[in-house]
Amino acid sequence: MRKLIILFVLLFSTPVFADIVVDPGHNVLSQAASTVPNGEVIILAAGLYTQTQSVNILGKSLSVIGKGPEVTEIRFTNSNGFVVDTNSTTKHVTLQGFTLSTTNSGGYEALRMRAARTTSNSNKQFLVDNLNIRPHDMGSDYWSYGMKVINGWITNISNVHVRGKDNSTKMTTGIDLSGCSIEVKISKCAIYFAGTGVSVKDDAEGIYIDGTTIVYATNGIMWVSPAAESLLNVTGCHISTFSTSIYTYNVHWSQIVGNMLMKRHDSNKGYVGIFIINGNLNTIIGNTILGAGIGGGQNGIVLDNVDYSIVVGNVLRDQHTDIWVRGGSYRNNVGGNTGNGIYYHIFDQGVGTKIF
Repeated sequence: MRKLIILFVLLFSTPVFADIVVDPGHNVLSQAASTVPNGEVIILAAGLYTQTQSVNILGKSLSVIGKGPEVTEIRFTNSNGFVVDTNSTTKHVTLQGFTLSTTNSGGYEALRMRAARTTSNSNKQFLVDNLNIRPHDMGSDYWSYGMKVINGWITNISNVHVRGKDNSTKMTTGIDLSGCSIEVKISKCAIYFAGTGVSVKDDAEGIYIDGTTIVYATNGIMWVSPAAESLLNVTGCHISTFSTSIYTYNVHWSQIVGNMLMKRHDSNKGYVGIFIINGNLNTIIGNTILGAGIGGGQNGIVLDNVDYSIVVGNVLRDQHTDIWVRGGSYRNNVGGNTGNGIYYHIFDQGVGTKIF
């Protein structure tokens, strides 16, 4: 009998946490995010939420889940969108299933997510899925940045649609990563109307981008590192840009495989499909690179001061030079590529290049 009483007390004295439902209203979401306890789940209903202040998630784990970007919209005026700072390597934030819109013409960020700076971490930190980040008025409004992730380790960004002002590159960057490392994945996203689609800065290791579309951007994917860092994996993406589709500096072990890269038909800028500078041991296989602009030079693949890399099985069309191995490059392997370069198919200025 005593055991039964103890069991009854344990079962019915343990608190049970239920999801917190927040109905549409004005500034209700910022209030809820600042007051709910660590580890809770906020459920958003279908409808319009209006905000004149950012939604801050500070120092805690939290999930914010809407009914889908088609029916749940959070509209911001004179404010950033979500500002997340866990100040931790163990806390986790999930954002899923809603639209973030702005009524402003620049000056604000739709989503900023920051974790604590660390040299090693094995805990998942951020999950961003099924979001629509866009202007309220497509012809005049835009976010300055769609998304910034700072110090994010084990971060997944999937099915996110980021859109700037129509027919404009005024939105600086669609997705901006800095200080991120280990298993940062961008999957099945779409970025339209931006200066740069995806920008990676600072030290990082293990950036994966797959099945992502970047259209009407000056530059597609750019990683400029101050030190020799490693592993950019880009697979199955469609990137249509005015200037450069994929550009890396001081990045080793890049794997760029099976992408469709295009110079926009209305571009008069100089164009490079894949531009690798100071990066060794790269694998560039099975990409299709098209140059279709109205002016400016266009080169398919350029290796500058690059060693021990493989360029195989790519298809290059309407380029001035299909593949250019510049001086300072050493013992690269180039073969089985198809092209009709106006000046050169392969322009080799390197040392020990194996062409087959």
